[in-house]
Amino acid sequence: MPGADVPLRPLSARIVIGFASALAILVAIGIDSYRSALGLTEDSRRVAHTHEVLSALSALYADVVDATSNGRGYGLTRDEVQADRARRAAQPLRGRIAELRQLTADNPRQQQRLDQLESLVNQRLLQIEESIDGPRPQPPDRERQAAATLVGTRATDEIRGVLGAMFDEERALLGQRNAEAEASLRRTRWITSLGCVSAALLVGVASFLFYRESHHREHAEAELRRREALYRAVLSQFPNGAVLLFDTDLRYRLAEGQGLAEVGLSKAGLEGRTIWEALPPETCAAIEPAYRDALAGQPTTFEVPFAGRDFSVHISPLVAGGERLGMVVTQDITERKRAEDEVRRLNTELHQKIVEATSANQELEAFSYSVSHDLRAPIRHINGFVDMLQRRSAAALDETARRHLQTIARASRHMGQLIDDLLAFSRMGRGELMRSRVSLSSLTREAIEALRPELDGRSVEWKVDGLPDVTGDAALLRVVISNLLSNAVKYTRPRAQAVIEIGPAAGAEGEVVVFVKDNGVGFEMQYADKLFGVFQRLHRSDEFEGTGIGLATVRRIVHRHGGRTWADASVDGGATFYVALPGGGAEST
Repeated sequence: MPGADVPLRPLSARIVIGFASALAILVAIGIDSYRSALGLTEDSRRVAHTHEVLSALSALYADVVDATSNGRGYGLTRDEVQADRARRAAQPLRGRIAELRQLTADNPRQQQRLDQLESLVNQRLLQIEESIDGPRPQPPDRERQAAATLVGTRATDEIRGVLGAMFDEERALLGQRNAEAEASLRRTRWITSLGCVSAALLVGVASFLFYRESHHREHAEAELRRREALYRAVLSQFPNGAVLLFDTDLRYRLAEGQGLAEVGLSKAGLEGRTIWEALPPETCAAIEPAYRDALAGQPTTFEVPFAGRDFSVHISPLVAGGERLGMVVTQDITERKRAEDEVRRLNTELHQKIVEATSANQELEAFSYSVSHDLRAPIRHINGFVDMLQRRSAAALDETARRHLQTIARASRHMGQLIDDLLAFSRMGRGELMRSRVSLSSLTREAIEALRPELDGRSVEWKVDGLPDVTGDAALLRVVISNLLSNAVKYTRPRAQAVIEIGPAAGAEGEVVVFVKDNGVGFEMQYADKLFGVFQRLHRSDEFEGTGIGLATVRRIVHRHGGRTWADASVDGGATFYVALPGGGAEST
């Protein structure tokens, strides 16, 4: 399929180069063999030429000997038959010399010897002719005949000497040319053998390369088919959508995916068909511009309804094998759009509820502030009149009445404190947080110093260890530290030696945790959730004073900072309160 990146090399350049190299080597060997054959032919011709020269020299020598012996026989016998033989033997001598001169035209030394030989032969022939045609003394002059014979013998010896030198020269040339011919023959055989071996090796190597390339090609084609089958199998399982490829004619080349059947389409109904042949006209009108843009190199993403469902369509350009194509990936987003609509509806409802809750909280806070503020005047009046009665009428009242007045005074003071705490608590939900870098160590030292008057006559050991700096509202965090320390001081009152620890603790990533631990009376953990509620108390007011607002204020301030609070305790085993604030680059000091 397009996009499968499996290399299918042409019958490799290595094979072409191998065959070209083999052909070049074979041509070179052929040329060299041809040249060697030509050299061998030339050497053979020269050997034959030397044999021809030797044959001519032998014939010349035989004619000289024949003419000389017949001439000498005539001189002794005066037999005319001998004379005729001598004349016939002498006739071809000059022609043989001319033939030798032609045959040895390329040899200057032999030409010089032929000049000498020709002169000697001519002299000898002249001697023979004179002995035959000259006067015949009666009786024969033996001394003259002996002298003539001696002269003829010397001339013949000289001729024989020159011919011997020429024979030696030609035999030497014959040996040399025979050696050269043998060398040429050996070289030709060696080159021919080398050519055959080289051709066999090159053909073998080329055949091996051809086999290997063919094997590689078969493997690559098998791998390509496997990958294509794999791709098609994967694409056919493409969930909730489809993957399609189209060409420049807007004809689908591939169509896979589980989403096809869900909208009444099929692989067979799309592949090989144009969009106008496979899809409704209104769909074609919607997607054709995007298809054209993709073929021009511009990807597009849009949503389109089809067959009663909503689809997200991404169309992108694709180049495969040098061919421009387009790829379409569709995803059924019907359920997602329904979920998005539902989320928007729920968000709208949630926003409305938040607005309503915020309005209600604001109204409640305003009401709490108004009620608390309006109750302060009557409480002040009650306190004032109780004080007046105690000062003016105390002597007139009995013990029970005075005790009742004291109870009313305590209750009104408690009510005043409760109203003040309620006003302070209501203010915690209003106003912006003034965030800055806050040193919890400094806040702790200030809170301990503020508690000194309450510690008169008590033994309290403070343990403060490496409190970090945090980011928050310094005034509100001061209230948190003060309330926690005041709480620890109050509930350690029964202890002869109170121990209060303040330090860092391990927490979740990105948050700073601080604890306040005491060895006070503690509480039961089943009531821990009530600790941070408004007006929630775990001890009787006659045991420990308070309004039940302090820990609720702590939680509210910490929540406004994005943190959390919790506690751990046991009855008579002390209590530990934890405050976790967002990290914000906390540093220990």
